[in-house]
Amino acid sequence: MNFLVSMGMYVFEPSVLNYIPKGEYFDFPNLVNVLLGANEPVACFPYDGYWRDLGNQDDYLAANEDFESMRSQFLSE
Repeated sequence: MNFLVSMGMYVFEPSVLNYIPKGEYFDFPNLVNVLLGANEPVACFPYDGYWRDLGNQDDYLAANEDFESMRSQFLSE
């Protein structure tokens, strides 16, 4: 099963701030859609390695377990 996720580091030009409305909820997908609609350049880089959401304590604990069992994949010792 493949999932599309928004993860990693985001780099923006300062002018992108002009597309973010003040005082209202505006999530990352909203920003990307607005930028695309304004014909602003948006780029991404596919990643096929390990990824896990750390959005809650259970996810964080599972990631710690993954790290312990997959340590050699993450660190070169």
